[in-house]
Amino acid sequence: CSLENVIIPKNIRMIGTDAFESSVLNTIRFEEGACGITDYSFSLGNIRPYYIGDEYNPNYILCYSKQGDIISDCKVISKDSLSLEESITIPEGVIRIDDDPFRGYGYTFEKKYLTLPNSLESLGKFVINENIFKLNEFENGLYIGSKENPYMVLVKIKNNQVESVKIHSDCKFVLSYAFENCSKLKELTIPFGVKEIGECAFENCISLKKVVIPNSVKRIGRCAFYGCSNLEAVTLSDSITSIETHTFDGCNKLKMINIPTSVVEIKSDAFTNTSLRGIKIPESVKYIESLDVSRFEISNSLNDCLIETINYINSDITFDGTMEEFKSLYFYQDIIIRTNHTFNVLCKDGKLSIN
Repeated sequence: CSLENVIIPKNIRMIGTDAFESSVLNTIRFEEGACGITDYSFSLGNIRPYYIGDEYNPNYILCYSKQGDIISDCKVISKDSLSLEESITIPEGVIRIDDDPFRGYGYTFEKKYLTLPNSLESLGKFVINENIFKLNEFENGLYIGSKENPYMVLVKIKNNQVESVKIHSDCKFVLSYAFENCSKLKELTIPFGVKEIGECAFENCISLKKVVIPNSVKRIGRCAFYGCSNLEAVTLSDSITSIETHTFDGCNKLKMINIPTSVVEIKSDAFTNTSLRGIKIPESVKYIESLDVSRFEISNSLNDCLIETINYINSDITFDGTMEEFKSLYFYQDIIIRTNHTFNVLCKDGKLSIN
């Protein structure tokens, strides 16, 4: 690729491994807020830099730390960048810790301190080992945090047989797998102020029936409620922009859900193996990786929404425009090309048969 210069915008949350492998980059510029990027994204060869950045901030991303010292203007902690040889203090100003930031989870004679900054906005997928790190306890939960807020991150539940849990009011992040296999958990209140719910956070909480996700939550990780077979009611935050892969997969009793107008994409199998009998897709949605509910409503305003796969339609679609308006949508072309099902679209001026 002849690409020589690249600007990483502030809304970027992840760049995959070797994304720029064939590019001969002269300059990389990071807008304030960009994260989810490692040295592996740029294929920098066998020389592993301590930091990558641009002329404005050459220390934007920490790629490797040997002694645990982190430069104060660092913004992102990348994968495998932190050593467990000593306690770790991540400085104020860091906004993101990526997936699996720790390397060498080997044996340690004494537990380490992990101190987080109050500036933190996003966490990747990783596990905090209670045999390695000193954790703070509240009610039935174990936490890590900053000096000012020791309850910033809910790491895990001590006893996975509890029926109800009170999350500390200062909690900002529910870490991946925090409630995994809490099979007797029936009641849960997520306090306003929580920013993210991690991947598989409530996986297989088979007794959980109702969840209200406050509007402070900006991201819900993939498989967050996977296998919650008795979940009947969910209120989603109106700050999330994506419903991730398998988020509600296996929620067999989930019959209704309202998708907020903040959502712009729905990933694959988000609602697989549910009992959803109706779903209204707001006009904010621009991309649907796969759609697998039995009945849904689609708006005339979805004229530029791309749907990759339609897995399952066994009843009518409701459309708030005319038959000709429906035929003009991307959505209509996707149905013709991608589905083998026969069904009807109920439009304002009549019924359109698709087969």
